[in-house]
Amino acid sequence: MRKEAGIFVLLALVLISGVVAAQEVSVVVEVKNETSFMGITVSHSEERQEAWQEELIEELGEDVEHVFDDVIVVTVDEEGLEELENDWTVGEVVDEGVREILLQDSVPLVNATDVFDLQLGGVNLKGAGQSVCILDTGVDYVHPDLGGCYGNNEENTTCRVVGGHDFVNDDTDPDDDHGHGTHVAGIVGASGNLTGVAPEVTILAVKVCNSGGSCSDGDIRAGIDWCVQNTTGWNVSVISMSIGGGSSVGHCNSDFLASSIDAAVAENVSVVVASGNSGNSTAISAPACVESATPVGSSDKDDGVSSFSNRNSLIQVFAPGRSINSTYGTSGYGILSGTSMATPHVSGAIALLSQLLAFQNGVKTPAEVESVLNSSGQALVDVDGQNLTFSRLRVWDALIALDNRTPEVLLSGLNDGHVSFIGNVSLSCNATDLALDSGELRVWNSTAGEVVSVSENVSSSAAEVATNVTELGFGSYTWGCSFVDVAGLTGAGGNRSFTIANAVSVSLSEPSDGLVTKGNESFTCESLSDANISLVTLLVWNSTGDVVVDVEENVSVSGLNKSVNVSFASEGEHSWNCEAVSGNESVMASANRTVTYDVTAPNVSLVQPVDGGFVSTALLNVSLDETGNCSYDLVNVSDGGMDNLTVSVVNVSDGVHEVLYSCLDVAGNAAMAGANFTLESVVPEVTLVSPVDGHSVTGTQTIAFEFNVSDGLSFESCGLVYSETEEASITDVTVNETNSVSKSM
Repeated sequence: MRKEAGIFVLLALVLISGVVAAQEVSVVVEVKNETSFMGITVSHSEERQEAWQEELIEELGEDVEHVFDDVIVVTVDEEGLEELENDWTVGEVVDEGVREILLQDSVPLVNATDVFDLQLGGVNLKGAGQSVCILDTGVDYVHPDLGGCYGNNEENTTCRVVGGHDFVNDDTDPDDDHGHGTHVAGIVGASGNLTGVAPEVTILAVKVCNSGGSCSDGDIRAGIDWCVQNTTGWNVSVISMSIGGGSSVGHCNSDFLASSIDAAVAENVSVVVASGNSGNSTAISAPACVESATPVGSSDKDDGVSSFSNRNSLIQVFAPGRSINSTYGTSGYGILSGTSMATPHVSGAIALLSQLLAFQNGVKTPAEVESVLNSSGQALVDVDGQNLTFSRLRVWDALIALDNRTPEVLLSGLNDGHVSFIGNVSLSCNATDLALDSGELRVWNSTAGEVVSVSENVSSSAAEVATNVTELGFGSYTWGCSFVDVAGLTGAGGNRSFTIANAVSVSLSEPSDGLVTKGNESFTCESLSDANISLVTLLVWNSTGDVVVDVEENVSVSGLNKSVNVSFASEGEHSWNCEAVSGNESVMASANRTVTYDVTAPNVSLVQPVDGGFVSTALLNVSLDETGNCSYDLVNVSDGGMDNLTVSVVNVSDGVHEVLYSCLDVAGNAAMAGANFTLESVVPEVTLVSPVDGHSVTGTQTIAFEFNVSDGLSFESCGLVYSETEEASITDVTVNETNSVSKSM
């Protein structure tokens, strides 16, 4: 057949090591990865191994059931088996492993309804938005508690069982012809007469076990790979496998399914696997023993280890598995026992944890999730085994352990800054959280400290703390609320203030403090009293203390808005306030306000350019004798505002320009200024004519220095520098002609 040596296509099962010829058998084939001859071992390249595997696949044709990266699974008769064993490119041929669904008779119902009242942003914590991939005998999706329909992998389906695949019959309809998978699916997410752990989770049914409960390794591995490939599309957070076979004391990382389990975990998908039902206290089944998997043991309802459950130190999580009532058949219910029943409890719990993590924008690896389930669970001692202490699943506690959001607190009742003339106030605050534990409302002031503290124990996702505070004295108070959730996280709603005012209070309304104006203003103040006000006076005075406005109004009301239009007689800063009289009490506002009257235009000074000046850049700058702002108009060039009274204008041509400035002070008084200036950006060029470079003389002589100067618009002077340190100014220079200056040297 082939004359070259081969690579591996590894075997799968840890339990079966030989090949027993039958009329027709399923075997796992690996091509050779090395060849030994006369003591010499030759390793074959990956390319050669891949080529041999492709040749095998082509030759075997329809007999090939599954193709994986390292092995192929084929069904052959005795003759075909013999040919494979004699093919020298084949490294190993072993029987395809067969696992069994893990069942026991009878058992109890587990209820996770305490969790369903918890809310995330108004959404109940029931697994919405998460998918669980169930590898089993399929699912009777027509069962009303499982949605009553099959989504057939369609993106917008409303069915609970949104999709899946049948690897036993190689089609897309994973209907259950056994009952075990339907029972498992109900524990994960039934919603109807029975309620599963995550009743709003979506289910992907992957049929890898036949009607007799046997599950071939090739189908299981293909099923795991299918779930991984659909992780993103269906937001798969868990692969649930109530399947196993054989036993292992330690990790079985060479198991045929290990690489696919590792690939799922690498995508942050927990692979939850039943530990087996042999009652072994030192070993667990495969593939639960794969290190990256999450193995699950079974507990009884009295928190003892189920007698049938395999267990050892590899297991971190147990869940109820005895006498579990769940969905069975197309519409019925049945009671089953086994680690098969414990496993979907954990799978559903992980879906709930994933919903919480998604809401919190958090991520936990499968190992971290397994650790949380372990640390939050109920201690469970294996008194009939090795006396190990295990942890029985507590879904609510696991969720609380992952909760990292502080309570959201909202103050209600009094608005911030409220003023009351009666020493009684009603205060309340509300909080929401995954699970609140307690709330406290406090009132305090700067002199007496804490005045009121009201604490309440709460146990819900939403709560209120309220109180009526009476007989408060005059003064300013602060109040606030804080809530603590069961995870120990504290949230506060900020603080608000209120004032218990005297019998009479005065507040100034308009104009605002510090106003600068050039016109008349309307002054308004508000007076309040729990008794009648008899007199309100508005006072305005200038900087020397002279009162310029004194308007009184006799009234008999409990509240009054007093407004007076004021025309200023002189410029400058003025102060104002209001006084209210009620009975024998006279009260003014707590602080005066000021208004500045200004009708003088600002003085504009030209900084650059000055009128008639020459500049090399169009940098415009002015100054004002008071606070204000200016805009510019560089005529026929550009205009605009001036940041800090300065602006640099670009792309301005050389020549004579006119700039106009328009300025306003704070009061709105206007002033104008302008300048004509010449912009010249050309640098003068000087050409030396004589004496030439290197010229020399003897004795004292008068030397005529000749030169030419070229320039743009203007020229001022030249300087002659000689002997390195001496220089002379030359003012009589003609541009673009030869100039001369004589020096005795």
